[in-house]
Amino acid sequence: MADTKQVKLDKIRTDGETQSRVEIDTNVVADYQADIEAGTTLPPADVYHDGAATWLADGFHRYFAYKRAGKDEMPCIIHEGTQKDAQWHSVGSNKGHGLRRSNADKQNAVRMALDLHDERSDSAIATHVGVSDRMVAKYRAELTPKVSESTTREGKDGRKIKTGKIGNATRDEL
Repeated sequence: MADTKQVKLDKIRTDGETQSRVEIDTNVVADYQADIEAGTTLPPADVYHDGAATWLADGFHRYFAYKRAGKDEMPCIIHEGTQKDAQWHSVGSNKGHGLRRSNADKQNAVRMALDLHDERSDSAIATHVGVSDRMVAKYRAELTPKVSESTTREGKDGRKIKTGKIGNATRDEL
């Protein structure tokens, strides 16, 4: 069960590749800062605590706004989990709330999700990230290392054969 409480900003790690956005929008940070300075309490951020470190998963714009407003803590929902759990949470963030994600943000989130869980289906990743199955399939194909095709193959007997024409022989060559 996750707890919500004030967490010291200097205890929150933002350096663990848990940000799925391509960049922070400084205008949004400034707007949130103004809200904080006017006395508005922003929704809590999501962090993951692994026993030693507290990883920010969702709420980077709010985090920087609280810092710019000179605050030393912010409200957070604290989940038990690892840096990898925070990364997974991050790739699914903002699909239905907060600052709308750009296409580049969505692409980055898909790449991160595939890096974290390439064993999951395109559909499962698409649902979590909030994109189409086709988009996940496209980036999976781009990220999957291509097997280099050898032009020769060595048989059990040690002989090397050229493989360029395998499957390409004409009827007359057979």
